[in-house]
Amino acid sequence: MKLWIVISLIIAGSVSIDCFSDAYLARIKTYVDQCQANPVTHVPEDWLDLTVLGRHADEAGPHILCRLKKVGSIKENGDIDVDALRKDLQEALVDTAKVEEAVNKCSKKESNWTAEKTAIENYKCVLSIK
Repeated sequence: MKLWIVISLIIAGSVSIDCFSDAYLARIKTYVDQCQANPVTHVPEDWLDLTVLGRHADEAGPHILCRLKKVGSIKENGDIDVDALRKDLQEALVDTAKVEEAVNKCSKKESNWTAEKTAIENYKCVLSIK
């Protein structure tokens, strides 16, 4: 099963999951499995597809936060680690312009956002990159 990334990206017209390496997908699957094992961060299995999770992002905040913390792109306090976000996206994608677009657009955090809200907004932002 091909799963999401950080953050991770797929909506019609955006980056295709087929461009993710097998090694990258295996690493992400490990994180997803760990998040699924925790009742607090567990989501329905059919939500694990990137686009489906994107449609349920507001309901899946704990799961998304769990994934992004494991990837390293979001810190415990909700701050975005721009270097880790860039590194993760560079490993996942071949289009460096898309990586930089995502990093520049999606590394923002509002001061009143919780860590979970930041994770949700970051996830949705990355998915929106066309």
